Amino acid sequence: TDAAMVSPLADLALSHLEEALAEESDLVWTSGFHYASFIEEARPLGLLLEDVTYRTLTARLSLSHGARVGDMILVLPAEGKGRKPRLKADAVPDSVARPAFAAALAVRVDAAPSQIDAVLTQLTLSLTEVMGLHVGMALALPSAALDRISIRGLDGRCVAEGKLGQNRGMRAIRLTGQAITAKRAQTAVQPSSLSVWGEGESGADLPQSFDFEQFSATGTD
Repeated sequence: TDAAMVSPLADLALSHLEEALAEESDLVWTSGFHYASFIEEARPLGLLLEDVTYRTLTARLSLSHGARVGDMILVLPAEGKGRKPRLKADAVPDSVARPAFAAALAVRVDAAPSQIDAVLTQLTLSLTEVMGLHVGMALALPSAALDRISIRGLDGRCVAEGKLGQNRGMRAIRLTGQAITAKRAQTAVQPSSLSVWGEGESGADLPQSFDFEQFSATGTD
C-alpha cells in the first residue's frame, strides 16, 4: 500500500530531476528511470543489484513541518546509458568549467567571515545559580589563567590556545598551542568577549586582577 501511494511521487521526482539536468552531463546516468516494483526490505539488494559502480544521491525529507523526517536515497549505475544532454552552443566543457568554478568558490570561501571566541575559562553552575545572576554580580574564576586562553569556533570546539598580551596598544592573544604551526603562532587575535586594562606592551605588564565587559557561562545539572 505504501509503495502504491508513493510511486507517483517517485516518478515525479525522477522526471523533475531529468528536467533539472537537461543541459548537464549528469543527465546520462539519471535519465530513463521510473518506478517499477518494490521489495519488502533492503537486505536482498546485495543479490539483486548488478556488480557495478553506483552513484548515490541522498535527500533529507520533512513532512508536515517536521512531523515525519527521513532520507530518500537514489542509487543509480555510474555507467550512464541515458540520453545525452542538450548542451548550449556557448556551453563550457566540464573539464574547464569545474576547475574554474572550484577556484572561484575557494576565493569566496576564503574571504567569508569566521567568528571565533577567546575563552578565559568556563564555569559550571547549577540552574538555581544561573537564574540568580544579575547585573553587577561578581563571579569567582578559580581556574582562569592569562597564559591558557582557549580559541573556539562557533561549534564550541577548541581550535587553538594562546596567552593574553598586547600588540600595538591593543589587547591581543598570541597563539601558543602545540597544534599551531610556527607561522600561525605569530598571529595576534583580538578577543571579542574579554576586556582587560593594562598599559604595558606584553602580557607580563598586565595586572593580575581584571574586570569583564561580557561573560559567558555554561550550566549543567
